[in-house]
Amino acid sequence: MIHSILTSIRNTFAGFSWIKVALIAGAMMVALGIIHFWGGEIHWGLVLVIFLIAIFFLLFSYLLLLKTMLENIKAKEINDATLLTIPWKEPVPIQWMDLNNSIERSLLIAGTLIAALSLIGMRLSKNPLTLNFLIFGAIVLLILSWKIQQKKLDHWILDFMDGFFVILFPALLVLLNHDFHKESAYFAGFFIPEFLFYLAFRFVGQMAAVDKMIQPDVGSFPRAIRHSRIIVHHLFLAFGFLAIVLSNLMGVHWRVLSPQLFCIITASIQIIRLEKIMQGSRINWKMDGVLAIGNILLLMYFQAVPLWIAPI
Repeated sequence: MIHSILTSIRNTFAGFSWIKVALIAGAMMVALGIIHFWGGEIHWGLVLVIFLIAIFFLLFSYLLLLKTMLENIKAKEINDATLLTIPWKEPVPIQWMDLNNSIERSLLIAGTLIAALSLIGMRLSKNPLTLNFLIFGAIVLLILSWKIQQKKLDHWILDFMDGFFVILFPALLVLLNHDFHKESAYFAGFFIPEFLFYLAFRFVGQMAAVDKMIQPDVGSFPRAIRHSRIIVHHLFLAFGFLAIVLSNLMGVHWRVLSPQLFCIITASIQIIRLEKIMQGSRINWKMDGVLAIGNILLLMYFQAVPLWIAPI
């Protein structure tokens, strides 16, 4: 019985990319660094609750995607499905036997835990209405993305919703539930670049998925890749750096922003590598995948260090 349950859980979450949990933690550490930089009080119990809420929202989103794939297979819209967790790994075949019940159970458990954690968070937060509003908004976005993916799995909104739940949602939960009143300027200078760098990482992942013939396509990036629109990836990185400059114009000091500009070097290397791939150069997804995830982790590092070690 226990072995059967564990096997079911393993099959259900085999296609989930756990690197996203590390990115959630990274985004939250930067948000906490901003609060620390300005001498704010950090409520660590609330931080733990927010971290768990963000993870379960991401898992819920993943389960809805699996449910949509299963419905498409049953409707014969697609014959089979595989997922790619990270660019350098082999595709994960989704084991569909008895998976429907497992997905339903997992959705129920994740939803119940989100509700319970939200109640705990509202007790701990100094801004319970804000927390409630953010969670309600996230639920609305989940429903919206699910309705869209039921009609069209290769819709662009799925790419942006993934970035929202990995980067923007946990950062907003942290900032808006602590006593901090400079959200707009710091959000532009730290989390918009993170969000755009994440989309660039996702683009690289979808390039690997296209190369490894992963089906079905999830999000709009595979279509852009097949049409050689690599410029989309480059624009994500360029606009990420532009957001840093705009944040400085909004009042954030270069003292905390400038270390992020070191990422121009690795971002340029990534752009050159992808251009060579599009021109027929030999592909090394381990190197290019590590470079893509390394870019966003390096960005988070250069964001967090000045905030944590040099408070005003």
